[in-house]
Formats: sequence, structure tokens, C-alpha cells
Amino acid sequence: MDGGMAKYMCCNLVWTVKLPHELSFKKAVPLMCAGSTIYNLIYQAKQPKGLVIAIVGIGGLGQLGVQYAKALGYKAVAIDTWQSILDYMNTLPNGLAPDLAINPQEGAEAALEKISTRFEGAKGVSAAIVATDPLPAYDFATKILAKHGVMVVGHQHYFWYSFPKTFVARNGPINC
Repeated sequence: MDGGMAKYMCCNLVWTVKLPHELSFKKAVPLMCAGSTIYNLIYQAKQPKGLVIAIVGIGGLGQLGVQYAKALGYKAVAIDTWQSILDYMNTLPNGLAPDLAINPQEGAEAALEKISTRFEGAKGVSAAIVATDPLPAYDFATKILAKHGVMVVGHQHYFWYSFPKTFVARNGPINC
């Protein structure tokens, strides 16, 4: 078995999804691994549609995550330190582009102000899906969560060594 990027592979039937004929194999390839990973992270947040969720880290997982969040009916905030990727995300079609793009280098207070302004007085995001490795991303995610907000950990191998103390004060669960 060559894996999910092969044109053909053997696997359990329950792991498969029939692709529409109009969706080419080339365009569907990222949906196999990255797509199912980020979809599961959004699902683990267990938030009602219409709420504000942040995708922290707009790499391969995060780019798909923002688009999935929008398609699933959430208000999506894209967060990354690379301004060029945030600019790119804003060029996506209206139904898939983030409602708000934030560079965490501007600071958590500035981010909370932008969230409040864009989403009618929101005191933070309902969920933060962290789809990146660097520890500062976890710290930033905890600072922009609304009270009782949910943080979903996508890359957890460093997280537990430096649990963000900010999160304890927010009274929210962590889903892995």
C-alpha cells in the first residue's frame, strides 16, 4: 500500500468517501489526510454553527480549516504570523475566505479589539483550533478565547510542557 497520495490503494471501506465526478483526483488529494485531520479538529470543538472560531496557523491544515469552517456555517478567524498567507486567504471566494484575518504579532489586546469590532461585541472566540507547532501559538490562542471557550489541540507534542496559564482563568476545556 503506497498510502493516501497513491492513485489506488487498499483500505477499509468505512474509511472511504465517493468523490463527485467533477472533482479531479489532483484537487481531491489534500482532502485525504490534511482534510480529514482539520475537519476532525473543527468537529472536536463541538460548537453550534454561527459562532466565531479561530484557526491558529494557516499552513496546509489551517488553509483547509478556514474554508471548512466557512462551509460549515461558522464565522472564521484566520491567525498566522505570515502576513502574505493572511493576504492570500482574503483572496478566496466570499463563502470560503475568513471573516477576519489576524497577525498575532500585533498582540492579543489588538486581536480582541478586532474580534469585538467585527463580531458585534464578542469577548473572544468560542473555539480556537491550533493547527501549528510553535508554543506562542497556544499562548495566543488562550488569550483570544472567550470565557468557557474551547481550545482544540492539533499539534500537541510540545503543548503539555508549557501549559499556558492564561487558559486556566478562562475556564474552558481542551480537546485533543
